[in-house]
Amino acid sequence: MRITLRSIVLTLAVLATAAFTTKTASAAVATATVSVPFNFNINGKALPAGNYFVTRTSDGSFVTLQTEDRKQAYTWFAARNGETSPDPKVTLRFDESDGAYALRSVQYDKLMTARLDKNVSEVRAIHIVHGR
Repeated sequence: MRITLRSIVLTLAVLATAAFTTKTASAAVATATVSVPFNFNINGKALPAGNYFVTRTSDGSFVTLQTEDRKQAYTWFAARNGETSPDPKVTLRFDESDGAYALRSVQYDKLMTARLDKNVSEVRAIHIVHGR
């Protein structure tokens, strides 16, 4: 994999522009607000740059990515690797190919989805990390 100045600058811009807040919507769900600074797709469905809500169920079975206007939501089973924390770390991983981004996985604390973009070959991975 070839690393270029453009990819380094883009990665730094993604990390610098990402915003993170955490709130507890109810006893059953924890929610984080994530800012994605570029358009991306999930299984071929295009989503715009902007703020997204990432939630996890208290039982640790599912994570959901939802648009800020709450018109679109995607829910996936997530494997639990240990106990959850009240101070979560949220990571969205994207694959980038020719300027197009595909959501690869969602991690909320110790919950992580399987690979979501199975039809996309990884050219360069971009991580938006939030939390501690």
